[in-house]
Amino acid sequence: LAPLAAGAGLIFVVDGSRPLRNIDRAEMEILRLTGRPRMAIINCKDEDSGFLEGWQNEFRKHFNSIRLFNSNKATYAQRIALLNSLKAIDQDLEGVIESVIQAFSADWQNHNQQTAALITAMLSDSLLYHKSVSCPPGADEEKLKKKLHTTYTEFVSKRERTAHQQIRKLFKHNIFNLQLPGQSILQQDLFSAKTWQFLGLTANQLTMAGAISGAALGAGLDTLAGGITFGVFTAIGGAFGAAAAAMKGKEILTGSRLLGMKLDKQQLQVGPVTNMQLLYILLDRALLYYSHVINWAHGRRDYSKAVTNADTEGDDKQGYTSGWSKQERRVCDRFFKNLQSSYLPDRDQAEAELVALLREKLREISEGR
Repeated sequence: LAPLAAGAGLIFVVDGSRPLRNIDRAEMEILRLTGRPRMAIINCKDEDSGFLEGWQNEFRKHFNSIRLFNSNKATYAQRIALLNSLKAIDQDLEGVIESVIQAFSADWQNHNQQTAALITAMLSDSLLYHKSVSCPPGADEEKLKKKLHTTYTEFVSKRERTAHQQIRKLFKHNIFNLQLPGQSILQQDLFSAKTWQFLGLTANQLTMAGAISGAALGAGLDTLAGGITFGVFTAIGGAFGAAAAAMKGKEILTGSRLLGMKLDKQQLQVGPVTNMQLLYILLDRALLYYSHVINWAHGRRDYSKAVTNADTEGDDKQGYTSGWSKQERRVCDRFFKNLQSSYLPDRDQAEAELVALLREKLREISEGR
């Protein structure tokens, strides 16, 4: 009882899935007699609410404040709300609790900043990767292409796993046995058909991205021509970019035309990647992994029921990026385009914009929005 004598407040946590007992009433009365500020927290799962009213009625007789809290499913915003509610039980505790909230919020923001930087670095490494091999006359070119393609996919998959492990470590789950839900789309291989079906942009969004890229090329030609074409090249470029994206059809969505293979003076090269869809799929998988990590609870056992089933019929996208606004997707498009640029200031600016966008998206996910 030394902490109580020193002025501590009391937090009484109960399991709302079990009935109220006489010993619980006796404990509540003892706590009330201490005269210290008291809060009762009912840890109650959504499906276990049959005893909730009994607990609430009894708590109203003995506690200054009552909160419902599902520790297995609580988001970052809900945890902050719980801390804020503690300030209401005693005005003398406001300063201490506020300092705890500020420290927790600053630490979370720092984690999100580092996560955004890790995702961006992974994207840069994956999208810029290229490899060349000698292809002398008479060599089996198709065999070399398959080997190069395998080399590329293995590199990107390994780079993605490394980034995910780094994110997991940031949130201290490296010391626990964090397991992804059995039905999570993340259980699928990065280059599997299901991954490319359910993640990334829709066909229409990819077509629009192609139109934007083509228009940018056309605008450059207009500039070189001194503007005397009155935007003709811009119009043609936009139409060409959209048509190119549309003509790829299912191929660009399934990953069968992922890389640029080219033969140059007996050298066969794979990469850098030419399919923008890979950028969005890597983003979706990273954000889904982040969502799993920050919401993972050691005591939770219902993940298989709570996650989206990757076997859902239809072609609806299940990732985050297909729901982003045009302006947000343009940030990603600029990043993809400027990766190939030799002008470093443009690349740095595009990277900074993507990090800022990801930081905001991570905040939205952590707040359950």
